[in-house]
Amino acid sequence: MTLYKDNDLKKIIVTDEIKSFNVNKQEALTLEKKLNLSTYGKTWIYIGDHLYNFAIDREVDEKVLVTKFQYEYLNGLHTNKIST
Repeated sequence: MTLYKDNDLKKIIVTDEIKSFNVNKQEALTLEKKLNLSTYGKTWIYIGDHLYNFAIDREVDEKVLVTKFQYEYLNGLHTNKIST
């Protein structure tokens, strides 16, 4: 397991183990906010927590492992194809 500490150049990987996209700290915070405002904000709280903890420099795993549906939804939020 790779742990990231304070480093603005680092990115975290959101993946379903087939597809993936990377986000930096600012993007992770934006994605976490969008997720919180969505229908899945409470159900997928562990995903939001992972993104938030990465954004505020807490040690986290370099990957956010999600299901195919979660990946498609999160990628849609990230690329603004889905709005909250």
